[in-house]
Amino acid sequence: MSSAETGYAARARSYAAEVEAGLTAPRMLDQLLRPGTTVAEIPSGTGHFVRRYAEAGCATLLVDASAQILAAAERNVAGIPNVTLLRARVEDLPTGHPLVDLAVIPNGALNQLAHDLPLPDILRAVAGMLAPGGRILVQAILGEPAERCGFYEPQASGSWFVDRRLPDPDGGALVRRRRQRRHGKHLSIDFALTRDSDGEVVYRHTVVMRLFDRADVTDAAATVGLTVAAWRPGLGQLSEALLTRASA
Repeated sequence: MSSAETGYAARARSYAAEVEAGLTAPRMLDQLLRPGTTVAEIPSGTGHFVRRYAEAGCATLLVDASAQILAAAERNVAGIPNVTLLRARVEDLPTGHPLVDLAVIPNGALNQLAHDLPLPDILRAVAGMLAPGGRILVQAILGEPAERCGFYEPQASGSWFVDRRLPDPDGGALVRRRRQRRHGKHLSIDFALTRDSDGEVVYRHTVVMRLFDRADVTDAAATVGLTVAAWRPGLGQLSEALLTRASA
């Protein structure tokens, strides 16, 4: 297991609190949710918008590659109806079953996945889970120069700074610091979470991302038979893209 994977697993205990404190739901999400809609969140972490899906009467499939994160997700969604968990890497997603109406790639995950996998391969794998007429909603850092969002500030130096303060699941408070370094289209963000009371390090984790623009997504979508139905610029949060699969 790589150090990055270890760091991601170590985030499991605080992941839900980090998401709740710092992530804004996609602005296009609510209009896509209807009673009976089946939604897959890929990769899900502990479930970024799972309560919003449930409130709309949707069934939810949370997909993540980390056993530790899915264990934390199971605790996070306790009491929320119609939630299923699936452990799988994006490149190993099942095709044809289960079929979903909507796949959500949240929180800049597409940028992270694109560091290791070609964009068409990622979209092809996710599209393989879509029912005819199904859609993919993406939150991503899009544009050149890259837009700022909740975890990326284009003007920040390569120094550590306090990113946010969070409630500690064990009581007290946590402080998250981050440091970002960009080299061309590659972005590396270091995170360090410490206890506010004594400075004890809860975890250190590095996220490596590829930056891309709308044309990259449009071309990748076309390659795998998807159509870009709508865009929403970031304007201080993550940009959004809505991709659709043909109905037949």
